Order: sequence, then C-alpha cells, then structure tokens
Amino acid sequence: FCASPVRRMWLIFMSTSPGQGSPGSLGTPAPGHEVRLLDEVGRPVADGEVGELWVRGPHNGVGYAHHPEHTRRVFVEGWVRTGDLLVREASGEYFFRGRRDALVKVAGQKTLTSEVEHCLRAHEAVLEARVEAVPDEDRIRELVARVRLREGVDTGAATLRGLRTYLRAHLLPHACPSKIVIEPPAAG
Repeated sequence: FCASPVRRMWLIFMSTSPGQGSPGSLGTPAPGHEVRLLDEVGRPVADGEVGELWVRGPHNGVGYAHHPEHTRRVFVEGWVRTGDLLVREASGEYFFRGRRDALVKVAGQKTLTSEVEHCLRAHEAVLEARVEAVPDEDRIRELVARVRLREGVDTGAATLRGLRTYLRAHLLPHACPSKIVIEPPAAG
C-alpha cells in the first residue's frame, strides 16, 4: 500500500479458513478490522455492486513520507482507501474485481479492463489476455484486447468472430473491445 510510508499497513485484514468460503473469495473481515465498499462519491454500495475498498484497523499507516497530496487522498479520517475494487455478496464474502486505476470510461460508461480480461481468459481458446483503453482518431477511448491463444488454436477470422460473439454474450456492449489483436506465441 505505501511507497515510502511513515508507517506501513501490511497485514491481513480479510481471510477465510481452510475448507470455508467460496472459490475466489477474499473472505470476510478479520477480527478487529473494518472494511467498507464505497462508490466514487463516497456512498456505500449494495451487495452485488462494485465499490472501492476502504479499510480501518489497529495497524493502519498514517501517510506517505514527503507526499502530502497522496496522503490526503489515501488516508481519510482513519480509513485507508486501497484503490481495490471489490464486490460483497449476500453471504458476506468479498470478491476482487480490479483496481480503481483500471477503471476507464468507454462510450460514457465505466468499464473495468480487468473484467474484460477475466472474461476473455475464461474462453477456452485464450491463454492470456490484456485490455487497454486507447484513444481513436477522434480522441474517444476504445477498448483494445490483446490475446495469446492456446497452442493449436487457429488464429484466423473464425476465431476472432468466436471471441467477439462470446464477449457480446457475457459483457455489456460498451465493455466489448472494438479491436482484438492476436499476439504471437511466447518465445520459449
């Protein structure tokens, strides 16, 4: 959390016990720690909605050495704004959804590049995926996905069409990349 901190906040503030919790869950708050998920204007989000994780506990840092502006943004009234985007399910478990710095506006809608990457990686043909927002010729952001396919998967137009169809079935329209680039296999 802290580069050049006065004190560090480097601890476990959420956990699960072996054999408990859902796959992919970060768990629930550890004893003595409080967490909350807030939207971009500081309001709590409902279960099932993505919000930024704020943490408070006995081991919070107090700021960044020689970085007062960053300290004011991150350390707020005893809380630490982590920049992590999570969702809390009705079960009380928390799930990671990305980072605030990976939240971009595309077609006027907020989009998490990490969600698009996760969706692409879930496709059987995809080995790796990276998504970025780049300005087009009119300086409007569009999403570009770069994928590395699994060994033996055809790199032709049929595969690209299949990926586009898959994304349209699993994402909102604004989150579907306008361009998909197939990267060559990694040298190895």
